[in-house]
Amino acid sequence: MRRILFGILAVVIVLGAAYFYMSNDNQKDKKVWDQLRNQLTAENIKEISLDNAVLETDEFTEVISLIRKSEFDKSNRVEHGPTPVSIITIVFVDGIKINVGYWGGTTFELSPEHIDIESQFLVTNDVLGDWINSTKR
Repeated sequence: MRRILFGILAVVIVLGAAYFYMSNDNQKDKKVWDQLRNQLTAENIKEISLDNAVLETDEFTEVISLIRKSEFDKSNRVEHGPTPVSIITIVFVDGIKINVGYWGGTTFELSPEHIDIESQFLVTNDVLGDWINSTKR
């Protein structure tokens, strides 16, 4: 009987730990990032601008590719970062807009509210940061 109780307790602890791990902000926002990354295609996006300057076709394609290659860093649901140095605005064909705030260096902040109203997270991408710094208008 004692072994059964210890077995049940162990299962409850493992399931509880798994639940808390899967429901934390980082895990939620990783799923949102994966979903957003799948939406970032040339067919789904009408326009991309950097600090209100609309990108040309070759830059447009390059930026989509670079953003898709960004790596998830961490959730930022509770905190707010510094004021962005630059803002990439992505306008989808259906009119949804997403701002990608560039903090400098390699860090970008996204808030895809159309997927999850509470989602806010950071991604990193060295090449995208370099591209923004080289094309400052």
